[in-house]
Amino acid sequence: MDEYFCSVYPVDTVSSEKPRDDDDQKQYFNVEIKCTHSLVLNARKFETHDKLKFHNFENISKEDMMQEKTILGFLSSIGVPNDAHNIMVAKILACASHMLSFTHKNQSVLSMHVDITITKANEELSSDDDTGDDDDDVMDEYSLEDDDEGGLGLEPASKSCIEELETFRVKEEQEEEEEEQEEEGGGGGSTACERKCAICYEDIDEGVKMPCLHNFHRNCIVDWLNVASSCPLCRFKMPTTNNQKW
Repeated sequence: MDEYFCSVYPVDTVSSEKPRDDDDQKQYFNVEIKCTHSLVLNARKFETHDKLKFHNFENISKEDMMQEKTILGFLSSIGVPNDAHNIMVAKILACASHMLSFTHKNQSVLSMHVDITITKANEELSSDDDTGDDDDDVMDEYSLEDDDEGGLGLEPASKSCIEELETFRVKEEQEEEEEEQEEEGGGGGSTACERKCAICYEDIDEGVKMPCLHNFHRNCIVDWLNVASSCPLCRFKMPTTNNQKW
């Protein structure tokens, strides 16, 4: 089965470059995509053949940037398979939304880097290593999961479920862990202070817990869930507007 990896993060620039439009109130995105196509030649020896290309999309208005069809155009033009589009579109939209609302809201030109890796198995290797019906069952399971999401799988989570996400403070959890360790007479440092948000990669002082127990800044995960209903780490499905059941 082909595997896909995608990470997205903002790029801070000190350039004095201005957008093409003279209106300083408008904001534009410059998007750099590093796409690596990796072909596995020998899985046992970890031998691969990698083909790396950089793609740049410049002067994209914020209105166009926040539309799914714009990002789908980027991905299709550089050869990203259709079945990888949904999670990549969600990650790019979440990053763009966070930049516009928080980290880069006062900048006229916003730069973003997208790192994509597409790993494919050698066809001969795949046929030699075929293990039979068990693999087919796993593939069917993944296919059914994708079909349930419908279309691109970008249906937002329901607002009521987003509002009910549990809030926590790292300092309070750290103190509770230290008290438990003292009562048990054990050592070991607390892990609470090491928590980072998997969306913006910054430390969490106060955040929210998803039902799957993954932690995020509230603003980050709310932006994400307003685009896609799955956890960005484990793809745990949150209820959607059309399906309020957990």
